[in-house]
Parts: sequence; structure tokens; C-alpha cells
Amino acid sequence: MNKESELFKLLEIQSLNSLNEDESLDTLLNLIEYSFDLQTDVGTKKAIELSIDIEPNSKFPTKRTLYHYFLSIAWGDIRSKKRHTSDWEWDHKEYEQEIIHLRNALKYFSSEGLDQPLTRLCQIHTNLANSMDFCGRFVTAFENWNAALELDNNFGMALGAKGNSMIYHGLNSLYDNGHQSIYFGLGYQYLNRSITYPLEVYVLQDYTKKIKHLEVNYPWVVDYQPNLSETSESKLTDEVEYRAWCLENTLFLNPLNDLGKYAIANHDPFALPSMIVNQEKAGSYHSFFNQIKQEYVSARLFLYKGINDPNIHYADNGVMKYDLLDLSIQSIKLEQVKIAYRIAYSIFDKISYFLNYYLDLAIADQKVNFRTIWFDKKGELRDLFKRKPNPMFRALYWISKDLFHNNSNYKTALEPEATEFSKVRNHIEHKGFRVYDQDVFNDLTPSIFEDKLSYSISFEEFLKKTLKVVKTAREAIIYLSLGIRWEERERGGNDGSSPSINMRIK
Repeated sequence: MNKESELFKLLEIQSLNSLNEDESLDTLLNLIEYSFDLQTDVGTKKAIELSIDIEPNSKFPTKRTLYHYFLSIAWGDIRSKKRHTSDWEWDHKEYEQEIIHLRNALKYFSSEGLDQPLTRLCQIHTNLANSMDFCGRFVTAFENWNAALELDNNFGMALGAKGNSMIYHGLNSLYDNGHQSIYFGLGYQYLNRSITYPLEVYVLQDYTKKIKHLEVNYPWVVDYQPNLSETSESKLTDEVEYRAWCLENTLFLNPLNDLGKYAIANHDPFALPSMIVNQEKAGSYHSFFNQIKQEYVSARLFLYKGINDPNIHYADNGVMKYDLLDLSIQSIKLEQVKIAYRIAYSIFDKISYFLNYYLDLAIADQKVNFRTIWFDKKGELRDLFKRKPNPMFRALYWISKDLFHNNSNYKTALEPEATEFSKVRNHIEHKGFRVYDQDVFNDLTPSIFEDKLSYSISFEEFLKKTLKVVKTAREAIIYLSLGIRWEERERGGNDGSSPSINMRIK
């Protein structure tokens, strides 16, 4: 087969309208693969161009996953050809599009996945993890690598990429010596395991070279045996069950929890590092961080209580309410979940206030929020951030991209459910919010959802959204702490003009 002539024929296609679902997918895939093999991007760009004029829901009724997966590959191929682009640039259109399509691929896999091999799901999780890691969001990256490895513990691409990231963050990001050694030592083991499984040739060569470098310069990693367990109470108590739930859902402010459900990670040691500050600001940062951390822990507990407390709390007894026969839930149990959602969502704006003060951005208090802090009056990314190669602050910026933005240059969110998350918060704070058991929700008539005063949702779906918001708040707190450490290190330590604050741990 002459790939050049085949590609030329495909380039003449003006629309996918006359093609069925499988024919359309084959066209997109061949455009992308032929272009990759011929080291050109004309077919890749054509695939993206053809996708603009179609309505995915109607065009791909049963294989929406593949549609988004193929387009994520297309954007990745275009990105790889932009050699002139600096990795330290804060905005990367190609990564944005990759992330959007990979997340949509995951979203539709849950309903379409029975007809696809689990290897495809491993690929989607791994590619999404790689994109997130590039943007600095290693917490979300680990979540996706872990998901791939739970499906296939021998998936080489996930093993190698996770190990590579662990080594990087052990060397560059973490500040606790014990955490550093665990990340570094385990990272070597993941990397070493990965080369025993099928990998792309260039990846295999790169990983083999890194392994040899580590063995020469850090010989201790070869025989490293971390102790990742602690003696835990044999008798179940409320606290033991709570901490087990936090470990299971990766909710401790502890980077070891991102590596797995290790008992050694069942506490919250994350804090701010020692800082060089002006005398008038001494203590302000650590006090504010303590508050943010405590609010997060409270949100986490309220969510746990809302999931595990009995349906009828004694405080609900004797409370008269009109019976409107709509079967919606109103209880202390639900209110605990709503409180968790509100508190967790508010943490993003508190981090914005922290950065505004710490970086001397001079934004008026009433204009500070997590959506706008990054941009100047023209809607452009602030020069201060453009000049700052701080991967943890950039990770915070990319978390903000998961929210709905309205500035002139950024109008869409990378999270497919971002609009829903915002609606939920708005209704919880200011409007009506009706929650139903799943069976009841499935039987509701459409007229229920037309109530402009209230937002309707099943309790199960609300729990999922709340857990997502709580986990994202955790992620943001981790990046804030590590970003401050990165910044303080770049500032060069104590020059004698300002006091260094070493806070006593409570």
C-alpha cells in the first residue's frame, strides 16, 4: 500500500456527512496514522478540520470514545511537531485539546466500554496522566496512572511514566526527606520494571539510559526496600474506619497517599515551608494556610459523615415541613455533603487571596478569585506568571482551567462537567437544590427539571461531584505548599534583610 497516495485521497474528503460511524472513524484514524508515518501533519490537521463540522452525538452514537481518543492523538501529534514551543510556557493549546478529548473518552467509555479492550482504557488513562504531569498536575497524573495499573499492573507505559515522574518530584518538588527517598527509590523500581514490557523504541532507549544513570549516581536505589506500612489498630473504631476511607479515596494531605493506599500515609503532614518574609507579614502566611488546611479537613469529614451517617439524624426529629409529594431528600445527612461541597469550593478563592498577598499582585480584594487572578486587565496572562518557571503555580493555573472562564482569551473549561460543578455551587449557595434517591430521580418527569428556582440531582451523583471537588481542593492545597517552597528556593534563602520563620508544629 502506498501511504502517500492513500493520504492524498483522504485529503480530498470535504465532509464526513456521507459516511457512517465506522467509515468516519476509519477516515480520521487513517488521516492521523498516515501523517504520523510520513512525518507530516497535513492529514492530522485535516482530521481535526473534519471534526469541527460534525455533531459527535449523532455521528458517533455508539463509539464516541474512539472519536475523542483519535482526536486526542491528533492533537498530541501536532504538539510534538512544535519544537519551538518552550515547555515553560504556561499555555499550551494542544495540551488543552488533548485533555478535553481524553476526558471525554473516559466519560463515554463507561457506557461504551463493553465493546472495547481494557487496554484502550489503560491507554486513555496513561495519556491523560502524561498530559496532566506536563502541566504540573502530578496529583491528577498519579490518579490516572494508578487507574491504568489497577486495570493492568504490567502496563509498561504507565509504569515508566509514573516512575519517571516520581523521580522528578522526589528530586525537585517534595521537601520531606523521607517522602523524597520513597518517591525516588520507588520511582527507580517502576522505571526498571517498565522496560521489561513492550514500549516504543525511543521510550525504551530513554528509560534505559535513565536507569543506568541512576544506578551509577544513586547506587542505593538498586536494593531500596521502603517500609510503607505502619502498625495499625486491630480493633475497628470510628477513627480507624474514617482514616481507611480517606486512604481509599486519596484524601490525606500527604504525597505518599498519591502512590497508593499505604497505612504510612494516613495523616496530614503537608504544611508551608520556612519562608523569607518582611517583618509585617511574619506569621500571616502560616496562619492562613493553617485555616485553609483545617477547612479542607472539615470538608473531608463532613463528606464522610454525609456518606456514612444514618439516614435519620436525631436533629431531624420534630422538624415540620410541607409534604409536596416530590420525594426529594431533606436531612442532616444531605446538609453535611452540601457543607463539604461549599467549603471545598471556597478553598480555591482562598488560595487566590494567598497568592495575591504573597506575590504582591495588588489586585483589589473584591476582584480576587481563582478564575481571574491569573489575568491582567486585558485578559492576558500576567507577565509575572509568564516569567516564572514554577511548575506548582502553573499546576494551580491549570486547575483554574477546569473551571468555567469568561475572559477574552479563555472561554471553555477543560473539565467536561465544569458548568455543572458551577451550577451546583450556585444553587447550593443562592437558590433551590433538590436531591433524590437514584431510583426516584430516574422516574422523575421532565417538568421537575424545568423549575428555574431549583437544581435537581440524584444523591449518588451529588456525592460523586462533591468527592471530585474535595479531591481537587486537596490537589490545589498541595500545589500551593510546593509552589511556595519552589518560590522560596528560587529567591535564594535568607540574605540577612528579613527574618526566616521556622514554625513550631502543633
